[in-house]
Amino acid sequence: QLKMIIKCVCCDSIDLKKVKIFKKPPKTEPNYNIKNYFRIILKCNECGNFQNISNINMKKIYEKNYSQISYGKNLWDKLLKVYNLKKKSDNYHRVNRIIDRYKKFNNSKNFCILDVGTGFGLFLYVLKKRNKNWKLQAVEPDQNNINFIKKELKIKATKGFIEEIFTSKKFNLITLNKVLEHTKKPLEVFKRLKKSLKRNGEMYIEVPDGETASKQGYDREEFFIDHHYIFSKKSFKYLLDKSGFKIMNIKKVKEPSNKYTLFAFVKLIEKKP
Repeated sequence: QLKMIIKCVCCDSIDLKKVKIFKKPPKTEPNYNIKNYFRIILKCNECGNFQNISNINMKKIYEKNYSQISYGKNLWDKLLKVYNLKKKSDNYHRVNRIIDRYKKFNNSKNFCILDVGTGFGLFLYVLKKRNKNWKLQAVEPDQNNINFIKKELKIKATKGFIEEIFTSKKFNLITLNKVLEHTKKPLEVFKRLKKSLKRNGEMYIEVPDGETASKQGYDREEFFIDHHYIFSKKSFKYLLDKSGFKIMNIKKVKEPSNKYTLFAFVKLIEKKP
């Protein structure tokens, strides 16, 4: 049993309740070869945020074989398979959101995008095909993915975890697509990333929508072990506000893959002199 006082990362409440105990992985969860599998899902009664509590070190898995377990060995095959789904792909709609919002920068060769936790690079690959002008950069912890992004996709990439990001370069847009839930320290991540935003720069953030997904049970992908937090709209707003962001747009969507997602466009709140 895990005995500790746990505070909600979003609203700081300690009023959390157990909603599910797992002593073995759900059937649809990727096989990470975890021994003595045990985890508890807690829900905050104040803001509706969910939290996975376990003693499992996902960081080692991310560095070693997360890519192969999640995507398989042939990354080109995986990338093209998803790319060819077009409107049936979650990524298709994600890219459209970015293209639509920043269309006034279409012809700008100085518009810089940093994608954090890039995976095997599908998002940046499609952005590059849609807009040749923009300068794209990836940050990703998995070495297999880094090699693929740099050598095959010809996109600048740096190896690293989101908690450790440091870059002196400034970006117009920073994107986190289903990444924030993988860190135990989202507030620290935001604190670091804010330093890499240009003046009037924005961030696009996608996270799992636990509030909607929970109505169908906790075996769903939104609640898998690699997600430390699974948000509600209320808890996501709390976290963004706590991090010093102005929310430009926030929305719930059901993806073509049947995942439930929250996405937001945010910018820094201007400090008064």
